[in-house]
Amino acid sequence: MNPTSAPPLPSRTNSRAQCTTSAPHLGRSLEIHPEPIHTARMRMQAEQDSPEWREAYRGRAGIEGTVSQAVRGPGLRRSRYQGLAKTHLQNVLIGMAINIRRLGAHYDTTTRTDRRPTRIHALCTQHGIATAA
Repeated sequence: MNPTSAPPLPSRTNSRAQCTTSAPHLGRSLEIHPEPIHTARMRMQAEQDSPEWREAYRGRAGIEGTVSQAVRGPGLRRSRYQGLAKTHLQNVLIGMAINIRRLGAHYDTTTRTDRRPTRIHALCTQHGIATAA
């Protein structure tokens, strides 16, 4: 269901430019979902506020971070080899590399120096807009 608004009244046509930047011929639209879909969406949103749902989602959030690290670093999405066995071997080796990198980061005792401030932060600090952190 997609109801459309009535044509603008003559008194409102002059203020349209002050209210919206959309094209004049498009107008406004409001999408109303059927009641079963709306009810299901509201129920799912209410479930996401429960402690049980958040606890279950914590596991997924950790795995999402691991997958992201594998995709960004060694390029897990693209296989260098043809064939399931070679692709599987590549994925296992990528997993081992990620674990070794994480172990190295965990046992690294050297203190890291703070990164230099970005150009915009240095400019804001110079002009007194931001503090030097």
